[in-house]
Amino acid sequence: MKKQLSAKDKAFEKEKAEYRKQIRELNHELNSVKFELYDKLHSMQRELDSKNNEIKNMQKIIDELKMYAKLSDDQLETLLEAREFDKKIYGYFSKIFKEGLI
Repeated sequence: MKKQLSAKDKAFEKEKAEYRKQIRELNHELNSVKFELYDKLHSMQRELDSKNNEIKNMQKIIDELKMYAKLSDDQLETLLEAREFDKKIYGYFSKIFKEGLI
C-alpha cells in the first residue's frame, strides 16, 4: 500500500517537478545553443582550412616563379619595393597632370 503524502510533502513534490521541468527545458535550450556554436565553429574551421590551402598554393607559385626567375628572397623583395615606388611616382605624376600643374 502506498503511503499517503502530507500537504507539505505534496507541495514539495509539485515544486520539485516544476524545477525538473525547468532543468529539462534549460538543458534543451543549452544543447540547441551548443549545436549552433559547434556548427558555426566547424564552418569557420572549413573556411580557415580553405584560406590556408590558398596561402600554401600561392606560396608554391611564388617559390616556382622565384626559381624560374632565379631570384633570391632579397632580390624579389627589392624588386617588389621598386614596383611599389614606381606605383607611387606614377600616382603623383597622374595627380599633377590631372590638376594641370605641368
